[in-house]
Amino acid sequence: MIVFLAVSAKTARTACLLALGLLLTACAGGGERAAASPTPSAHTVAVSNADSGRSITLHAGDIVEVALHQESGLSPWTDLGSNDQLVMMPVVDVRATALRGVAVGRFEALGPGSAEISAVAAPQCSPGLACPAYVRSWRLQVQVVGA
Repeated sequence: MIVFLAVSAKTARTACLLALGLLLTACAGGGERAAASPTPSAHTVAVSNADSGRSITLHAGDIVEVALHQESGLSPWTDLGSNDQLVMMPVVDVRATALRGVAVGRFEALGPGSAEISAVAAPQCSPGLACPAYVRSWRLQVQVVGA
């Protein structure tokens, strides 16, 4: 489908000059290029409720995918995150969708160091009734080594 917009001649001319400038900049690189150094392929590690308390070692560039299912009597998992985002950075995955009661997260190992990925769930209580004051925690220790 083609859409025509009514624009002034000055706006059209500016857009054309901008497009031409971008095209020339992209094509001007030419010449000798440095050979790209091969990088090891990143690995993806999937973890779930059963991995709480586990320690893993990753390389920079590796990915951790977390899927935590709501446990009986508890609220859904919340506060899924990393305590050191310079080591394990949350990555937004727009393709990821969670079913009701499932918390999902994706983290990329950025550089050497250690981090903890964690989440919490609280008791699911009926309104108006006394509720115990505790939380269930989920933790994954991650050690990241160089590429």
